[in-house]
Amino acid sequence: MADLYDEARDVMRQGHEAFRNRNTVGARDRYERALDLFRRAQREDTAQIFADELAKPIALVQRNIL
Repeated sequence: MADLYDEARDVMRQGHEAFRNRNTVGARDRYERALDLFRRAQREDTAQIFADELAKPIALVQRNIL
């Protein structure tokens, strides 16, 4: 997940650089890509949080079933 955030930050920096160079189309493309990466990383973080929260109750249920 940290890799996604790092990649998103790199792409965002590339977007800033493209914008400074007046390459608005390139900047927009990079900003959109960065936003997609941030959203994907956020979804994975959320999924991991839920998995961590559910791990203990699932283990308890499995122990009681077996």
